[in-house]
Amino acid sequence: MLSLSSIGQTKIVESNSLSWWANVNNYTFSDKLYATSEIHIRRSDFVENWQQFLVRPTITYVLNTNVNIGVGYSHLENYPYGKQPISIQTPENNVFEQLVLSQKAGKV
Repeated sequence: MLSLSSIGQTKIVESNSLSWWANVNNYTFSDKLYATSEIHIRRSDFVENWQQFLVRPTITYVLNTNVNIGVGYSHLENYPYGKQPISIQTPENNVFEQLVLSQKAGKV
């Protein structure tokens, strides 16, 4: 059977040698309040060229043992890399909120 979607298409296979580095820290202010700092460095050609840089601080309030509420900011810098790169270096800035619900699940 011949698929019309495969006519005229060429499969492109590319291999990238990437390295991703992360540093995540928690800073406790009290039993109910803590901050998290995340720094991610992503490189292409193992460590030779930039792929992405990300910084993401978060402040979290512990409502109770099952519910955490947080707010944070993230800054990303995306870089052209590889044989099919994005056309320009692009920054991205976001403000976010998060709600974390946890529940014990018993023995697995």
